[in-house]
Amino acid sequence: LDRTSLIFLIVNIVFALFMRSSGIYPVFAFATYMQLFSVATGRWIRELLLPYIYIVPETAFIKLLHCLRESLLRLAIEAFILFIPIAFLLKLSFVETVICVFARISFGLLFTGGNIFVERFFSGVVIKTVAVIIYFFVMILLIAPGVILAFILTIFGVDVLPETIQVFITLTICNLTLSLFIIYLCRNMLEYAQLNHR
Repeated sequence: LDRTSLIFLIVNIVFALFMRSSGIYPVFAFATYMQLFSVATGRWIRELLLPYIYIVPETAFIKLLHCLRESLLRLAIEAFILFIPIAFLLKLSFVETVICVFARISFGLLFTGGNIFVERFFSGVVIKTVAVIIYFFVMILLIAPGVILAFILTIFGVDVLPETIQVFITLTICNLTLSLFIIYLCRNMLEYAQLNHR
């Protein structure tokens, strides 16, 4: 974990400390918002500026998956480090803690997939304000399906599991499905350096 990741984690834990009476939802929402920025500063994006990854003798999709391995490990470590103290602060059960960890990882993968999408199709945008607007617009679109589905299940009283667990499982499944679809959609991103317009 780099210094930026650690700072984000500390900020999230401090926020949870002050908001512990409000429950897991606002704490998780804030942590997810902060994760948008931590994922955007991942090392794999800087890798695209160098020529080496483009000349590795592997298919573009395999190269992309290997490039994302470090990100997946980082996301998992961050999730455990973040939600173990939060679980104590909010008195979460073991199952709720595990589900929150997986939901956190799934949002990280979703944002990583969003970053890949933006890099693949919008990296040629040179006006920073427009690039930031596109980035946040794409991320909101990606988050929406899981949030809407979880909201619909809650509103209509579909209680297959306890509410908190059901909400986070719904988000996790939607996020993982979308992120894998996007990564596969952009699988030729590393086939030619010219596809990266930086």
